[in-house]
Amino acid sequence: MRDKHQIIEEPCEVKVSCTVLKTNGIGDNHVEFNLKVNNKQRTELLKHCGVARHAWNWGLALTKQILDHNKANSDAHIKFPSAIDLHKWLVALVKPENPWYFESSKCAPQYALRNLRSSWDRCFKKVSGVPRFKKSAIR
Repeated sequence: MRDKHQIIEEPCEVKVSCTVLKTNGIGDNHVEFNLKVNNKQRTELLKHCGVARHAWNWGLALTKQILDHNKANSDAHIKFPSAIDLHKWLVALVKPENPWYFESSKCAPQYALRNLRSSWDRCFKKVSGVPRFKKSAIR
């Protein structure tokens, strides 16, 4: 007989998709696979996704403000931040206000800001468009 306060961790499927570069360098392969995770693992994955999404959106808003400032004030130019600069500012300004950042790995916001910076680099080289704000896929 089960205890009514016992946590039952039943596995569920989480779909993960990623793009993998072929070793011969011709095009990309899109790979999808399913992970069988229990509810606790699913919650941890969603926390990491939420932290990464928040860091991306915060960094994108900040970088857009810097670009707008530089466009309006050519004499008071602000250097466009690197991913490391963004992460230092995130630790100093955002993490003290949001204690839930400490519930996930430090890598989640770092990689989000690194990807944001590379997205801006692609935009500046006219390879892709302006980065967009991210929203939750769970509704």
